Amino acid sequence: LPICHVATDQPLSDIAFLDTASAAQPCIASLHAKGLVVLSTVDLDAQKLTTDSGRVLRLQASATRLAPLPTPLGGAIAVGGSAVQCFDATLQPTARAAGGPQEVTAVVCMDDSGRRWLLGGERGDLYL
Repeated sequence: LPICHVATDQPLSDIAFLDTASAAQPCIASLHAKGLVVLSTVDLDAQKLTTDSGRVLRLQASATRLAPLPTPLGGAIAVGGSAVQCFDATLQPTARAAGGPQEVTAVVCMDDSGRRWLLGGERGDLYL
């Protein structure tokens, strides 16, 4: 049962619940084609998703996957196109690095600090 429609004409690539301090107002980051990231808050009781037009970020166009960063870091990483891009829970960019697979098929955090990640590529290759 759909609860919302994010106002963008770009197809959805991935979605992630962000690890935030407010359990009462969970946040979802949605990654769309052409590197568009939209941040929305969720009202689970009303089954409603609210998107603030000011909470939009443009990343490298070839990012294909999102993964939430654990607290205390918060925010998320966007991966794909042989790059990793980090942003905080307000969509402010925090870091960027080159490397990794062109097409990312899997992303997993390797430790509780959120500083080590394993990326899987379309050819079965792994990157740490």
